Amino acid sequence: MKKPMIPVLTALMLISLTLASCGKKEVPKFYLAETVTTIHAAGQVNRTVNEFDEDWNVIAAVNYTNGQETSRTLYEITEEVTRITMVQNGVSELQGVTVTDKSGHTTHSEVYLSGEVSNTVDNTYDADGHLLTSERWIADQNLTSRSEYTNNEAGKKVREDVYSGGGLDHYTVYTYDEAGRVLTDTTCQSDGTETSWQKYTYEEAVDGTLIQKAYQCDASGTQQSLRAVCVYDKYENLLSQEIYMGGDTPFMTLAMRYVTGDGTVSSGITEE
Repeated sequence: MKKPMIPVLTALMLISLTLASCGKKEVPKFYLAETVTTIHAAGQVNRTVNEFDEDWNVIAAVNYTNGQETSRTLYEITEEVTRITMVQNGVSELQGVTVTDKSGHTTHSEVYLSGEVSNTVDNTYDADGHLLTSERWIADQNLTSRSEYTNNEAGKKVREDVYSGGGLDHYTVYTYDEAGRVLTDTTCQSDGTETSWQKYTYEEAVDGTLIQKAYQCDASGTQQSLRAVCVYDKYENLLSQEIYMGGDTPFMTLAMRYVTGDGTVSSGITEE
Protein backbone atom coordinates (compact mmCIF):
# COMPACT_ATOMS: atom_id res chain seq x y z
CA MET A 1 0.00 0.00 0.00
CA LYS A 2 1.14 3.52 -0.71
CA LYS A 3 0.82 6.49 1.58
CA PRO A 4 -1.85 8.87 0.28
CA MET A 5 -0.96 12.40 -0.58
CA ILE A 6 -1.91 14.90 2.14
CA PRO A 7 -3.21 17.82 0.09
CA VAL A 8 -3.78 20.37 2.87
CA LEU A 9 -0.13 20.79 3.70
CA THR A 10 0.96 20.70 0.08
CA ALA A 11 -1.40 23.49 -0.88
CA LEU A 12 0.04 25.75 1.80
CA MET A 13 3.66 25.44 0.72
CA LEU A 14 3.79 28.88 -0.86
CA ILE A 15 7.55 29.24 -0.94
CA SER A 16 10.14 26.99 -2.61
CA LEU A 17 11.67 24.96 0.24
CA THR A 18 14.38 22.73 -1.27
CA LEU A 19 17.06 21.53 1.15
CA ALA A 20 20.10 19.28 0.89
CA SER A 21 19.45 15.55 0.96
CA CYS A 22 20.62 13.46 3.90
CA GLY A 23 22.99 11.50 1.67
CA LYS A 24 23.48 7.78 2.23
CA LYS A 25 23.12 7.69 6.04
CA GLU A 26 20.24 5.81 7.65
CA VAL A 27 17.54 8.09 9.02
CA PRO A 28 14.30 7.18 10.78
CA LYS A 29 11.13 7.05 8.72
CA PHE A 30 8.90 9.86 9.95
CA TYR A 31 5.15 10.19 9.38
CA LEU A 32 3.25 13.47 9.56
CA ALA A 33 0.89 13.07 12.53
CA GLU A 34 -0.45 16.56 13.15
CA THR A 35 -0.55 20.00 11.51
CA VAL A 36 -1.61 23.23 13.21
CA THR A 37 -2.38 26.23 10.99
CA THR A 38 -2.91 29.62 12.62
CA ILE A 39 -4.40 32.48 10.58
CA HIS A 40 -3.45 35.38 12.81
CA ALA A 41 -5.65 38.19 11.46
CA ALA A 42 -8.76 36.01 11.73
CA GLY A 43 -7.84 34.58 15.13
CA GLN A 44 -8.43 31.11 13.69
CA VAL A 45 -6.54 27.95 14.61
CA ASN A 46 -7.03 24.89 12.40
CA ARG A 47 -5.69 21.54 13.60
CA THR A 48 -5.51 18.32 11.57
CA VAL A 49 -4.67 15.04 13.31
CA ASN A 50 -3.86 12.05 11.10
CA GLU A 51 -4.79 8.47 11.91
CA PHE A 52 -2.78 5.52 10.52
CA ASP A 53 -3.27 1.84 9.79
CA GLU A 54 -0.73 -0.80 10.83
CA ASP A 55 1.38 -0.05 7.74
CA TRP A 56 1.48 3.68 8.54
CA ASN A 57 -0.82 4.63 5.69
CA VAL A 58 -2.98 7.63 6.54
CA ILE A 59 -6.56 6.37 6.72
CA ALA A 60 -8.25 9.40 8.29
CA ALA A 61 -7.61 13.01 9.25
CA VAL A 62 -9.67 14.71 11.96
CA ASN A 63 -10.05 18.45 11.37
CA TYR A 64 -10.61 21.00 14.15
CA THR A 65 -11.24 24.75 14.12
CA ASN A 66 -10.60 26.66 17.36
CA GLY A 67 -10.80 23.40 19.29
CA GLN A 68 -14.06 22.12 17.81
CA GLU A 69 -14.16 19.12 15.47
CA THR A 70 -15.52 20.29 12.11
CA SER A 71 -14.98 17.37 9.74
CA ARG A 72 -13.15 14.15 8.97
CA THR A 73 -11.22 13.28 5.84
CA LEU A 74 -11.22 9.58 5.00
CA TYR A 75 -8.62 7.88 2.78
CA GLU A 76 -9.69 4.65 1.06
CA ILE A 77 -6.61 2.92 -0.34
CA THR A 78 -6.86 0.22 -3.01
CA GLU A 79 -3.54 -0.84 -4.54
CA GLU A 80 -2.14 2.40 -6.03
CA VAL A 81 -5.43 4.36 -5.94
CA THR A 82 -6.60 6.49 -3.01
CA ARG A 83 -10.10 7.99 -2.76
CA ILE A 84 -10.37 11.00 -0.45
CA THR A 85 -13.76 11.70 1.13
CA MET A 86 -14.80 14.56 3.42
CA VAL A 87 -17.40 13.82 6.11
CA GLN A 88 -19.06 16.92 7.55
CA ASN A 89 -22.33 17.15 9.50
CA GLY A 90 -23.02 13.52 8.65
CA VAL A 91 -22.71 14.10 4.91
CA SER A 92 -19.96 12.42 2.85
CA GLU A 93 -18.57 14.05 -0.28
CA LEU A 94 -15.77 12.87 -2.56
CA GLN A 95 -12.90 15.37 -2.44
CA GLY A 96 -10.27 13.75 -4.61
CA VAL A 97 -8.55 10.72 -6.12
CA THR A 98 -4.82 10.08 -6.34
CA VAL A 99 -2.91 7.41 -8.27
CA THR A 100 0.66 6.43 -7.43
CA ASP A 101 3.22 4.28 -9.19
CA LYS A 102 4.96 1.32 -7.55
CA SER A 103 7.60 3.66 -6.11
CA GLY A 104 4.98 5.79 -4.38
CA HIS A 105 5.17 8.80 -6.73
CA THR A 106 1.86 10.49 -7.52
CA THR A 107 1.21 10.09 -11.25
CA HIS A 108 -2.39 11.35 -11.39
CA SER A 109 -4.65 13.32 -9.07
CA GLU A 110 -8.19 14.67 -9.30
CA VAL A 111 -9.89 17.31 -7.14
CA TYR A 112 -13.68 17.23 -6.92
CA LEU A 113 -16.12 20.06 -6.24
CA SER A 114 -19.83 19.27 -5.71
CA GLY A 115 -19.30 15.80 -7.12
CA GLU A 116 -17.59 16.95 -10.32
CA VAL A 117 -13.92 16.95 -11.27
CA SER A 118 -12.67 20.53 -10.93
CA ASN A 119 -9.02 20.00 -11.82
CA THR A 120 -6.51 17.25 -12.53
CA VAL A 121 -2.72 16.87 -12.41
CA ASP A 122 -0.67 14.30 -14.35
CA ASN A 123 3.01 13.80 -13.50
CA THR A 124 5.91 11.92 -15.10
CA TYR A 125 9.24 10.97 -13.53
CA ASP A 126 12.67 9.84 -14.64
CA ALA A 127 14.20 6.47 -13.68
CA ASP A 128 15.51 7.94 -10.41
CA GLY A 129 12.10 9.29 -9.40
CA HIS A 130 12.75 12.95 -10.16
CA LEU A 131 9.76 14.93 -11.45
CA LEU A 132 10.04 15.63 -15.20
CA THR A 133 6.64 17.01 -16.25
CA SER A 134 3.42 18.10 -14.58
CA GLU A 135 0.29 18.85 -16.59
CA ARG A 136 -2.63 20.65 -14.91
CA TRP A 137 -6.20 21.04 -16.16
CA ILE A 138 -8.72 23.43 -14.57
CA ALA A 139 -12.32 22.69 -15.48
CA ASP A 140 -14.04 26.04 -14.97
CA GLN A 141 -11.39 27.80 -17.07
CA ASN A 142 -10.95 24.92 -19.55
CA LEU A 143 -7.28 25.69 -19.12
CA THR A 144 -4.37 23.32 -19.42
CA SER A 145 -0.84 24.24 -18.35
CA ARG A 146 2.27 22.12 -18.45
CA SER A 147 5.49 22.38 -16.47
CA GLU A 148 8.74 20.78 -17.62
CA TYR A 149 11.56 20.36 -15.12
CA THR A 150 15.32 20.28 -15.66
CA ASN A 151 17.36 18.68 -12.86
CA ASN A 152 21.07 18.76 -12.11
CA GLU A 153 23.25 15.71 -11.43
CA ALA A 154 22.19 15.72 -7.79
CA GLY A 155 18.53 15.58 -8.82
CA LYS A 156 17.82 19.18 -7.79
CA LYS A 157 15.41 21.23 -9.90
CA VAL A 158 17.39 23.94 -11.72
CA ARG A 159 14.70 25.15 -14.12
CA GLU A 160 10.93 24.97 -14.51
CA ASP A 161 9.35 25.90 -17.85
CA VAL A 162 5.60 26.61 -17.74
CA TYR A 163 3.62 26.31 -20.98
CA SER A 164 0.08 27.61 -21.51
CA GLY A 165 -1.98 28.43 -24.58
CA GLY A 166 0.34 26.51 -26.86
CA GLY A 167 3.59 28.24 -25.96
CA LEU A 168 6.06 29.04 -23.20
CA ASP A 169 4.45 31.40 -20.68
CA HIS A 170 7.27 31.84 -18.16
CA TYR A 171 10.14 29.98 -16.53
CA THR A 172 11.95 29.90 -13.19
CA VAL A 173 15.66 29.24 -12.63
CA TYR A 174 17.06 27.94 -9.32
CA THR A 175 20.58 28.06 -7.85
CA TYR A 176 22.00 26.07 -4.93
CA ASP A 177 24.87 26.18 -2.46
CA GLU A 178 27.46 23.41 -2.06
CA ALA A 179 25.20 21.64 0.45
CA GLY A 180 22.41 21.44 -2.14
CA ARG A 181 20.20 24.07 -0.49
CA VAL A 182 18.33 26.48 -2.72
CA LEU A 183 19.90 29.98 -2.75
CA THR A 184 17.87 31.88 -5.35
CA ASP A 185 14.96 31.51 -7.72
CA THR A 186 14.34 33.93 -10.57
CA THR A 187 11.18 33.97 -12.67
CA CYS A 188 11.27 35.28 -16.23
CA GLN A 189 8.81 35.92 -19.03
CA SER A 190 9.17 33.78 -22.14
CA ASP A 191 11.44 36.41 -23.74
CA GLY A 192 13.84 36.30 -20.78
CA THR A 193 12.62 39.46 -19.02
CA GLU A 194 13.03 38.91 -15.28
CA THR A 195 9.87 39.51 -13.27
CA SER A 196 10.52 38.28 -9.72
CA TRP A 197 13.45 37.34 -7.53
CA GLN A 198 13.73 35.39 -4.29
CA LYS A 199 16.75 34.77 -2.11
CA TYR A 200 17.18 32.21 0.69
CA THR A 201 19.41 32.34 3.76
CA TYR A 202 20.23 29.62 6.32
CA GLU A 203 21.16 29.59 9.98
CA GLU A 204 21.95 26.59 12.14
CA ALA A 205 20.47 26.97 15.61
CA VAL A 206 22.09 25.69 18.81
CA ASP A 207 19.38 23.03 19.18
CA GLY A 208 20.38 21.46 15.85
CA THR A 209 17.52 22.86 13.81
CA LEU A 210 18.02 24.69 10.52
CA ILE A 211 16.29 28.04 9.95
CA GLN A 212 15.58 29.02 6.35
CA LYS A 213 14.41 32.54 5.46
CA ALA A 214 12.97 33.46 2.05
CA TYR A 215 13.13 37.08 0.86
CA GLN A 216 11.54 38.87 -2.07
CA CYS A 217 14.29 40.87 -3.79
CA ASP A 218 14.67 43.58 -6.41
CA ALA A 219 16.49 43.08 -9.70
CA SER A 220 19.88 43.79 -8.09
CA GLY A 221 19.34 41.03 -5.50
CA THR A 222 18.76 43.44 -2.62
CA GLN A 223 16.37 42.03 -0.03
CA GLN A 224 13.04 43.87 -0.05
CA SER A 225 10.64 41.88 2.13
CA LEU A 226 10.53 38.69 4.17
CA ARG A 227 8.30 36.02 2.62
CA ALA A 228 8.71 32.99 4.88
CA VAL A 229 10.66 31.56 7.81
CA CYS A 230 10.96 27.76 7.95
CA VAL A 231 12.47 25.59 10.67
CA TYR A 232 13.72 22.05 9.92
CA ASP A 233 14.89 19.36 12.33
CA LYS A 234 18.13 17.43 11.81
CA TYR A 235 16.27 14.91 9.65
CA GLU A 236 15.01 17.72 7.35
CA ASN A 237 11.40 17.47 8.52
CA LEU A 238 9.67 20.85 8.24
CA LEU A 239 8.74 21.69 11.86
CA SER A 240 7.25 25.14 11.35
CA GLN A 241 6.65 27.80 8.72
CA GLU A 242 5.75 31.47 9.06
CA ILE A 243 4.26 33.07 5.94
CA TYR A 244 4.44 36.84 5.50
CA MET A 245 2.25 38.98 3.26
CA GLY A 246 4.08 42.24 3.93
CA GLY A 247 4.96 43.75 7.29
CA ASP A 248 6.88 42.36 10.24
CA THR A 249 4.30 39.91 11.58
CA PRO A 250 3.31 36.61 9.92
CA PHE A 251 -0.03 36.31 8.16
CA MET A 252 -0.12 32.59 8.80
CA THR A 253 1.88 30.08 10.83
CA LEU A 254 2.10 26.31 10.37
CA ALA A 255 3.52 23.81 12.85
CA MET A 256 3.95 20.07 12.37
CA ARG A 257 4.43 16.98 14.52
CA TYR A 258 5.99 13.76 13.18
CA VAL A 259 6.23 10.26 14.64
CA THR A 260 8.15 7.09 13.81
CA GLY A 261 7.23 3.45 14.23
CA ASP A 262 9.39 3.17 17.37
CA GLY A 263 7.70 6.14 19.06
CA THR A 264 10.24 8.86 18.25
CA VAL A 265 8.58 12.30 18.00
CA SER A 266 9.83 15.44 16.27
CA SER A 267 7.57 18.43 16.69
CA GLY A 268 7.35 22.15 16.07
CA ILE A 269 3.97 22.39 17.81
CA THR A 270 3.87 24.32 21.07
CA GLU A 271 1.34 22.68 23.34
CA GLU A 272 -1.07 25.05 25.00
